[in-house]
Amino acid sequence: MLEIENLNFSFSLSPVLNDLTLSLKPKETVALIGASGSGKTTLLRLISGALKPGSGKLIAPMPQSQAYMSQKDLLLPWRTVEANIALPLELAGKTVSPERLHTLLDQLELTPYRHRFPHELSGGQYKRAMLARTLAPEKPLLLLDEPFSSLDLPLRDKLYGRLKSFSQAATLLVTHDFRDAFTLADRILLLKNGQITQSWQIDPDKRENPSYIGTLFQELKSAIS
Repeated sequence: MLEIENLNFSFSLSPVLNDLTLSLKPKETVALIGASGSGKTTLLRLISGALKPGSGKLIAPMPQSQAYMSQKDLLLPWRTVEANIALPLELAGKTVSPERLHTLLDQLELTPYRHRFPHELSGGQYKRAMLARTLAPEKPLLLLDEPFSSLDLPLRDKLYGRLKSFSQAATLLVTHDFRDAFTLADRILLLKNGQITQSWQIDPDKRENPSYIGTLFQELKSAIS
């Protein structure tokens, strides 16, 4: 699904990524963690085609087979929530099925706000509408940059399970919140000094084990610092 080998990228001669190697299997979810400024968002932009690598190998689905939700994504202010969700399909010359739209609105708890405009939404509602728009086309590769920020913990807990059952796409998830990684990811990768320096395989049978999660939390916290 995604193969990256010895990828290098610099901004104005300042190295950001240095011989980075990463792979993502079909239907696999990988969480990418790292300190602010470590290059996580830059990596997503390279995969999406928004940036060009300096050197190295990057084999990814074509942009039309990807869905990228950036931190700076914006909803079109003149379209309702429902119309914004349908936009990617409209641009591809398709229509979203009523069943798919209903499921998206329901699972992301947006049904009461479907006819509202973006300026009428709270921060959490806006973020969920962006996520729904990203999921609507059912692309095989999802690139998600902090998709759960602005959401309170009870709602996050609901959406975690719904997202895993709702989307079968290969997913690269950038997050600063270890809870996102513990709950959704099959693997967690640490981006540090421009490279993937550590990897953790998540045991799905221990996601609810406080001792297992506590130990992993401390490992991740120590690794980032």
